Amino acid sequence: MKIVLTGSIGRINQTLVPKLTHAGHEVTVISHQATRSSLIKVFRATPAIGRLDDEAFLTKTFMGADVVYLMVTGIAASDDLYTAAKRQADIYAAAIKAAGVKRVVNLSSVGAGLGTRSRCTLHVSYYRTNVNNRFTRRGLNVYPPNGNVL
Repeated sequence: MKIVLTGSIGRINQTLVPKLTHAGHEVTVISHQATRSSLIKVFRATPAIGRLDDEAFLTKTFMGADVVYLMVTGIAASDDLYTAAKRQADIYAAAIKAAGVKRVVNLSSVGAGLGTRSRCTLHVSYYRTNVNNRFTRRGLNVYPPNGNVL
């Protein structure tokens, strides 16, 4: 299966990428840092270096993928958290639709550093209702991170 992952080689992908490649999947990892290419290759994955706000880059990278794993990350401290997340979701959704991807797993690490449980719960609730809806309104199926996608 051809799988494209956003999130570079962060905490989740450092565990996920080796498992996927060991299972025989063809994995592409998106990173905005060219210096991460060698580490991505160590995990037997293909690096795709570009920006997550570049819809054309994402469309090209998503083309032919069976599954795309998305993370809303890297939002600058100066950005409004929710507006930036919705903007990223719109870019992702357009690229996914244009590339014809049928399976999407969407996860957000935005808000993970908010500290208190209530603020984190508020973020997750907002994210699910406002950001994921941006995908479903475009007719895209979005699986929860624990869903059976493969």
